[in-house]
Parts: sequence; C-alpha cells; structure tokens
Amino acid sequence: MIRFTITFFLFHLIHLLAAQEVIQAGKMYQSGDQLYVPLSGISMTIPPHWRGYGTRETEMLTLNSDTSNATLRIFVVQDNLVSMKSALPKGIVLGPDVEIKTKGEITFEENMLSAELYMSNDPNISGYYLAKCGEFGNCVGFLLSTQSKTHTRYFNGLKQLMLDLKLEKPSISTVGADYNWAKELTNKYIFHYESNRTGTLGNQIWLCPDGSFTAKIKRKGMFNQGQQKKIKGNYSGKYRIEGTGLEGVLILSFPKLNGEERIFKTNLINEEVYIEGIKYYMAINTKCN
Repeated sequence: MIRFTITFFLFHLIHLLAAQEVIQAGKMYQSGDQLYVPLSGISMTIPPHWRGYGTRETEMLTLNSDTSNATLRIFVVQDNLVSMKSALPKGIVLGPDVEIKTKGEITFEENMLSAELYMSNDPNISGYYLAKCGEFGNCVGFLLSTQSKTHTRYFNGLKQLMLDLKLEKPSISTVGADYNWAKELTNKYIFHYESNRTGTLGNQIWLCPDGSFTAKIKRKGMFNQGQQKKIKGNYSGKYRIEGTGLEGVLILSFPKLNGEERIFKTNLINEEVYIEGIKYYMAINTKCN
C-alpha cells in the first residue's frame, strides 16, 4: 500500500507574478483564474468549465466540473516519479476499506506519469492519477474521480492541464503580506456565529460591488462594542474598505444614524478574517443586483 504524503501549504502569500493570484483557503475560483502557490512553485490556470475552492486540511485545490459529476483534486506530493510508478500498482489508501487501484499500464513520459484508476469499494467510480515533477524537486498530483462510464473523456484535457502547469522555483514569503482587503471583502457575504455549537448566526453583512451594503445586526458582535450607541436590526448604507497586509479597516456609513460612520478593524490571523477580534466567515454574495 502507498500513502502519499501531501504537504499542505500556507495560501495567503505575496504575489510574485502580477497576472496570478495566490491561492487562498476557502476562496472560490472560476475557470480562467490564474493561481500561484509560492512555497511549492506551482502556477496554473483553471480550465474551462471547472470551478472550485482552495482547501486547507486536504487538497490544495478542489475543482468540480460545470457540465458533469466530476471532481479534480490538485495537491503537492513529496515523492519522485520513479518511486510513484513503482508504488502505484500497490494501491492508494484513502481510508478504512477505501482504496484506489490502478487499471492497465502506468504511462511514464519524461517529467510526468499517468495511470487509470478505479475505486475498490465502488465499481461505478473511476478516474485518473497524474503527477509531474519540476527541476527543483517539487511535484504536483492530480486525482480525478467521476462515473466509470464517462471517465475516459477527461484524460486528454487532464493531461493538457498538467502539461501547461508550471513548476517554478519555490519561494518563501510573509504570510498575508499582500492581502488586499478591498479586493477580498468586496462582493462578499460575511457573517459570524454567536454559537458555533448550535450554528446560531450572529451579524450578517452583504457587501456589494457598487459600494453599498445591507446588514442584519444582532446584540452581540462587532457592532455593540465600545461606547457607541448600541444598534440591532436591519440596516443598509455605504461602505469602503482600506488596507493591505495583515491589518485593514471596514468603514460603514448608516443613513438611519444620520450618516454616522463606524470604523471596524480587520485582521488576518492564521489565514482567517477577524473583525474587531471576532472571527468572520466569507461566502460569495448572491444578493447584489
């Protein structure tokens, strides 16, 4: 059996190429987005008809097809191609009684290998494993899973994606040094939980691209700290966001409060967003026109 050791990297890192975006855990990505992971030297473009999100605890990136039930997981591998080719026929263990087996010949071409796969516990699921290594010893793996009756149609596109992916010299940079608060929070739905145990939502804010916001404000949370007038209920108004790096500010203007502005300090801590010391979550805003 083989258990590939996948190295999980920090994602909020400094941009080294202007056209690319550094992968961020939890952020959604669309086809055409150009992504970069400095600590592994990986740069790639998400292919047409695929979208997904950066992950932290498992793969580097999880993509799903817009047109079918297919999932592509992209991750960094600490291994070499010769070792991988030798170990793959023994299987890839995913969990208890769940194993990926190879089917047919393992193809080995220069700096890339590929293998057809099937699931040991589900004959209806098949896919491919591809791996590529760069001149600096950095390697990346693809794991595609989909329905067995259609999986072969993905191979050519998957191979081309791997060929186009670049493995450059890894670099070390300051976590969050280039975090652009305006870019990351605009057009987002941000929220926190008053109780993580029960999933009780606290404050919710929808930030639209035109600079307007709507909010549902509860008693607890960032709005009711300090000596300012306590507010709760539904509000709308204008906002602006300032700052680059680990700290920034979110400024909300409330027409209901005679245009009063409230300034909230934002922090990036361990790749997570905090507003006035409270952890907030982000999702795509679906309320804006």
